[in-house]
Amino acid sequence: FCMNSFFCQSVALESIIHHKTKKPFFLRKALLFNFITASISAKKKEIGILRAVGARGTDVFKIFFSEAFIIAAICIILSIIFTGVFAGLINNSVSNDSGITVSLFNFDFLSVLMITGIALVSAFISTFFPVYFNSKKKPVESIRSL
Repeated sequence: FCMNSFFCQSVALESIIHHKTKKPFFLRKALLFNFITASISAKKKEIGILRAVGARGTDVFKIFFSEAFIIAAICIILSIIFTGVFAGLINNSVSNDSGITVSLFNFDFLSVLMITGIALVSAFISTFFPVYFNSKKKPVESIRSL
């Protein structure tokens, strides 16, 4: 159900291979930022209307952050599930192939915290800047820009 399934998959892969490379981290942040920015850009007229009826910038931010939080929550849940499953599968595969008990990937509470923290910070940052700049415009400019 994740609206940007590639984002969710990259969160899961990132937590597994975070010690090898930083590319999935930046890719995931870029995908989330792009998705939320596109969502906000498509709703510039709505931001203008909200501002015209008296909504403050913080009110507009709360509306869009709620949307970003729901997307991030879905991706966090899917990422935790996929990361736990993939880490277990890889560890079992390596143990079965080598004949000794080896644990290459440790999926623990710290991994869950890392997935959650990175996803929430990414959602906050990618919501804050587009909403901040769009809510600074005069309502008439936002409505007419389309």
